[in-house]
Amino acid sequence: MAIRFLLLFFCSFQAVAQAFLFPIEPGKSAQLAGTFAELRPNHFHAGIDIKTRQQEGLSVQSIERGYVSKVLVSRMGYGNVVFVKHPGGETSVYAHLQRFNDKIAAYVRRHQLAADAFEVSLTPGANELPLTRGEEIGLSGNSGSSMGPHLHFEIRDAKGRNLDPLAYSFGEVSDHIPPTFEALAVRTLGGTSRISGRFGRMEFSLAREASDNPSVRTYRLGDTLRAAGEIGLELLGFDMADGSSSHNGLSCVEILVNGREHHYHHMGMVEEAFTDDINIHTDYATYYETGKFFQRCYVADGNDRLSVYSPGNGRLRVVPDSVYQVTLRAWDHFQNKSELTFWVKGDARLRASAADGSLRWSVEENWLTIKGSPEDTLTIFQKGASKVVAAAYAGCFLVDLRQGLPDSLQIGEKLLRFGFAGTAYPGRTGRLAAGKTEVSFDAGSLYDTLFVQVAETDGKITVSEATIPLKGRISISYLPDHQPQSYLQTAAYREGEEPEYLGGTWEKGRIRFSTPVLGTFYLATDSIAPKITPERVDSLQLRFRIRDNLSGIRSWKARIGQERVILSYDAKNDLLFSEERTKDRPFRGELMLEVTDNSGNKANFGRPKVTSH
Repeated sequence: MAIRFLLLFFCSFQAVAQAFLFPIEPGKSAQLAGTFAELRPNHFHAGIDIKTRQQEGLSVQSIERGYVSKVLVSRMGYGNVVFVKHPGGETSVYAHLQRFNDKIAAYVRRHQLAADAFEVSLTPGANELPLTRGEEIGLSGNSGSSMGPHLHFEIRDAKGRNLDPLAYSFGEVSDHIPPTFEALAVRTLGGTSRISGRFGRMEFSLAREASDNPSVRTYRLGDTLRAAGEIGLELLGFDMADGSSSHNGLSCVEILVNGREHHYHHMGMVEEAFTDDINIHTDYATYYETGKFFQRCYVADGNDRLSVYSPGNGRLRVVPDSVYQVTLRAWDHFQNKSELTFWVKGDARLRASAADGSLRWSVEENWLTIKGSPEDTLTIFQKGASKVVAAAYAGCFLVDLRQGLPDSLQIGEKLLRFGFAGTAYPGRTGRLAAGKTEVSFDAGSLYDTLFVQVAETDGKITVSEATIPLKGRISISYLPDHQPQSYLQTAAYREGEEPEYLGGTWEKGRIRFSTPVLGTFYLATDSIAPKITPERVDSLQLRFRIRDNLSGIRSWKARIGQERVILSYDAKNDLLFSEERTKDRPFRGELMLEVTDNSGNKANFGRPKVTSH
């Protein structure tokens, strides 16, 4: 009972003494499009997303008296956002606003004009922009990286840590729907570990069982799971709330083994500095390849910063011929519960042949795996020496990369060559060179040991697999075969659905750039200026579509006569626009607009005189 009591206390995290006002339409029922710490690309969601009926312009109010401690205006990210410091030490955050209230807007406008820039980060003093409880901060919107009208709302404690806003017992939000489990994944965590006799990761579908309790859902696995050695469990699931079709995150996950608590994690607080550690909390490779967020129910190697886990690493060690009852439970914030119970039997035997003839290899954890071959042995070649390796089981070879990095291997009549440049370690600085490429790491670059592969093909540089997450950034230096005609306009890009501009600096014919992700990179020259298309140019408003062919928009400046004009930029829609003037304060004079891309190409648009509306 003591363990169960502790879990409920840890997972509920409710009833904070401070009674804050709900930030939008207080007292009315509200629906959420996103919950705290739910899984997002490269970050935990730092707050809650409050729906605004798919419209902009709803009044956003301060949840308590305080003062504006920070204002950001950005083309991406939070867009227009206000931070309010409260007497209790908390800070509330209101993001993606359409506009600020008049006194905040005037303050922002003064600083934009002084900087001659749309994007600003401002920190007013405690007496500059005071707010009363319920005072309007601005209007809800869709600015920044928002993909639809809503209010993103956060509460941070006195140390700046993100807290679950629902812990403040806002009665506007209700939820009587238990979480949904979609799938279970099981991963081997050692060279001798097996799942159904195999090494690697396997996914299992789940069946929902009938239940008389609407606040609890139960699921089952089709059969006993047969495993051996150290394994880890991963859960794919989501939560829903009353009156909403949105798929939101799970607050708390627990695993019991033979009735005793084996692991739990609770998303009640996430430090902003470690929000990208979602990439080690979840199975990053699976997300990268499928878009599905399986969250690990164990602590992966290198996951040393998040404070959301119970003591222990959550890994399950399966002993031969033993049987384990495993129960996986998940709660949402409102204590609606779902659970899955299944049996694990200690058994390493292979149930079916894995030698399908389709030879394939990959690096998994510390192991080079070669699967699909019917051969019983292979030969590894390393620095002029060779070694014969026997199959780990039918159709699978495991080569421990900690014992050395092979140059190539022979399996049957096939020769596989590898581009291992060396090994990089977390917590250490280092530099590896291969061909015309150098890769540098600092102490914060890696979560785990990385067996670095470098390939140079057709002017492209591939550094390891994009399915491996980085903890920080790495630096890449490359000497191209052909020097560009313009160094200033030639930069590094990451290959993907859309080219991602990374920039870079040139020195003695080499370009050096940094990246927060692994994958394939290439150089490209952007010598084409952005395109400016006017949509409205008159005395009351300016509106333009601006587009760039490759490197992307870096900056813009506008003048009408002697007046500097601050143009807002909606990057999602390529829209550059001014606020609308009144007839007694129109634009007057010659218009000059200059737009610059990241490669320094400039486009200009001018009108001798702005005409009347």
